[in-house]
Amino acid sequence: MDYRILGPFEAFDDGRRISLGGVRQRAVLAFLLLHGNETVSRDVILDQLWGENPPPTAAKVLQNCVSALRKEIQGGADTLRTVGGAYALHLSPDELDRDRFERLLAEGRAAI
Repeated sequence: MDYRILGPFEAFDDGRRISLGGVRQRAVLAFLLLHGNETVSRDVILDQLWGENPPPTAAKVLQNCVSALRKEIQGGADTLRTVGGAYALHLSPDELDRDRFERLLAEGRAAI
């Protein structure tokens, strides 16, 4: 997978651009990418998406977003895991452009 958050928000699977869905689904993926390889509770995600007063359907909307993302993301449920009442997005090194940038920046600084 190739996730890009520096510039236009997009994702590619072996060069094929994948659908990131609507606003909420994109927000869920963006939040999980920023917390890659961390377990993030459902309540934290709901708070980030809706603030202190989420609608009664918020948990179901989140569940639907995760389900739709699993269908698009390589590895599905193995990559976007449910851990108790939380979610975790597994990222391999260099899958996220931010991580590639930080690695290359560190290598460049070390070469000076």
